[in-house]
Amino acid sequence: MTPKLAALTIAAASMLGGCASSPEGLKSNPDNRRSATVQVPYQLAFKRITETLRECSSGPLLPVGQVINDARLYPDLKQGTLTLGSSGFGTQIWQHLEINAAGEETQLVLYSAAKPQQNLDRYARWASGSASCEI
Repeated sequence: MTPKLAALTIAAASMLGGCASSPEGLKSNPDNRRSATVQVPYQLAFKRITETLRECSSGPLLPVGQVINDARLYPDLKQGTLTLGSSGFGTQIWQHLEINAAGEETQLVLYSAAKPQQNLDRYARWASGSASCEI
């Protein structure tokens, strides 16, 4: 293995170290879980989060593969999910957000191996109406 290839392999491995291959992989570690409640209906929270994420997202970081940005709304269950990650050299999931109706409020449950509290705070601000892309 050439030194350049070894350096690229180490860089890729360290980048992917905070990820899982599925949302369930993130959920399996209790340290990855954070939750918050916001004072808006779940469908409005889902709409605000997905729209602001679209505005704040940059292009793909990897030259090969695809970005996973899977947003699903389940009105019959009164919940939505948002899964972020990438695929190409296997599947790597960075974050999984569950948006659940809780009466007139919404419970956000985030699973993230990297900066879970900061990311949850950003999603809660977005759900509450902020459009700031700052973390």
